[in-house]
Formats: sequence, C-alpha cells, structure tokens
Amino acid sequence: ILKLIEKFIIPVLNYENSLEDVDNNTSEEQQFSYVQQRAMINQIFATTSEDNYNTQSIMLRLIVIDSLYSTNAAYSYFSFEEMAKAIKRLGNENEVADYFYSIATGGNDDKNVFSKNYGIRKNLKNGSKQMSLMSKYAYYVLLQNPSDYPLGFPIYDSLAIKMYPKVCNLLAIKSKFTKSDADNNELKINEYISALNELRGAIFGNDNN
Repeated sequence: ILKLIEKFIIPVLNYENSLEDVDNNTSEEQQFSYVQQRAMINQIFATTSEDNYNTQSIMLRLIVIDSLYSTNAAYSYFSFEEMAKAIKRLGNENEVADYFYSIATGGNDDKNVFSKNYGIRKNLKNGSKQMSLMSKYAYYVLLQNPSDYPLGFPIYDSLAIKMYPKVCNLLAIKSKFTKSDADNNELKINEYISALNELRGAIFGNDNN
C-alpha cells in the first residue's frame, strides 16, 4: 500500500495543490469541497487505469473513496481486499463498467458483488455488506466515461434511503421500500435502483434520462 500511495496518491495531491484556490479568503475546510473530492477521486481512477489496473489499484481506489466518504468499510478486516478481488473477477475495466451499467439500467446483480458480506469483524463474525461503498465505486467507474454511460450509477446513500418514503408520500406514490428494509439488510441493489428510477420518472418524466 505504501508503494501505491507513493506512486499514485502523492502525485494527485501535488496536482491538487497546484490548482488555484477558489477563494483565497475561505478556510482550508471550505476549499476542500465536494467538487474537489470528486476531482481527486477521478484523478486516482485515471492514474490507476489501463496498465496500472489490478487488484491492488482497485483496493487503493476503494480505500480513498472510503476515507473521503466515511463509509466505514474499514471496520471489517480484509473488506477492501475481498471487495477488490470481487471487482477484478468481473473482468477488465470496460467489462466492469458494462456490468455496473447493466444494473443501473434495470439488470440484476448476477455476480452478487453488492449482496456479499466482505471481511471479518473483531468478534469473528462475517463483515457487513458494503452496498454504499460498492455503489460509490460503481458511480466513479461510470463517471470516467459519461458518454457511454449517461445515466451513471445511483449511490446507495443513507440520506436517500431516509428521505425516499417521505418523498413518495408527498408525491402520493407507493413506497417500494422503507428505511427498516435497508437497516435489516433486506434491500437489494436492483430494488433500490428500481425504486429511485420510478421516483425519478414521477418527478421528471419517464422518458427523461
């Protein structure tokens, strides 16, 4: 990991530091905005692509995303390693992107990368499902080529899960899942995407991508 950090992370940080500050009067916390986080992760993906694409680089991507988004995947030992291996088994970068996009457009998670338990906990029980981190990884995979994957990938987010039933109630449409479904790990990624897609159609129109 230290070699990967030296090879990929440090050049990205140097690149970020070379950019002009948006506003010299703002604090460092304000300057490191969501947009800058996204730019940093995109740069990580770019530098770990093609010849540099392997299980270790996938793991590095996951660790960076987890660190910036606080998905808590690190609470389970070996979760990053197991997730990286599962993603690598999907094929090359294009095959991985195609697989994630097939789920985003209504397909099933046939390889079960979203429904597996990754890692092991301190009490020796299986680690948790990492739908949030895996969805963020899928989001950034598709973000690298938006022309081929215009819908992107919806992030499995606790705030979206919490607000979804409330928005459905306001729009007078039937909620397909509740927060308790997610809390009990009963919600599948395709069900989550289908529910959000129906909500998107109710707000923007079914033919709006």
